[in-house]
Amino acid sequence: MTRTILSLALLALVVSPSIAQNPLQTPGGDRKGYVIGLLAVPELLPGDCEPFAPATLPIFAVPGGAPIGELRGEGRPPAVTVCEFPEVRAVIGGAPFDVATAEHGYEEPSLIVTATRGGWYQVATGGRPALVWVKPTARSVYRPLAELFTDSLTYLGPAWDRRLYTRPGGAFSVLAPPPGAGELFEPSVDVGEVTQVRGVYWARVTMVTSPCTPDEPAAQGSGWVRVHGPEAPARPILWFHSRGC
Repeated sequence: MTRTILSLALLALVVSPSIAQNPLQTPGGDRKGYVIGLLAVPELLPGDCEPFAPATLPIFAVPGGAPIGELRGEGRPPAVTVCEFPEVRAVIGGAPFDVATAEHGYEEPSLIVTATRGGWYQVATGGRPALVWVKPTARSVYRPLAELFTDSLTYLGPAWDRRLYTRPGGAFSVLAPPPGAGELFEPSVDVGEVTQVRGVYWARVTMVTSPCTPDEPAAQGSGWVRVHGPEAPARPILWFHSRGC
């Protein structure tokens, strides 16, 4: 089984450095390059062991414009069967490249959404152009961050600055790791709310004991955190384990 799966470390590479360093506002109010949700397109990326027939989806530089290429669901040798997973490739100007994806659930891949506008979705490609627009299919399902963080194994990645804010953009305290936490501090959290303030996504979180490591000390505290890192807008600091423990 092969598939391009995005981890927190790779999400930072989805958007070109020039965009990541220039968090301009899009008409929808989202900063360019921020991951704001996932779009499942079963015609391109079926779930675990689902039948698959290669399909295409036009891609656009701007919503409603002329197509600049297409996304293709493709198999790789050996030939795709119902339990071997296809890849998605973008073809623009005759030049194909693999498109980055992320799982919204176990063996359930999606395109990575960075903006929405009037029924259109801007998705990250992992190539150039870094961002393109697509019109969803009849079977497409969009899952915004608030939905992805609900009832999931959510955690704060190592890029978190350990700040817990009393409100989005307000006063903050710096959380000390619990004794014995080790060098890799990725606290598990419950997410109570996700909101957007001046184009920045915030989440209200409460530290919890990880069900995956119940014997390890848990961090204590609650407050608001930035969902994305200010220095690398493409990379979510807050994410979830799509495959469980």
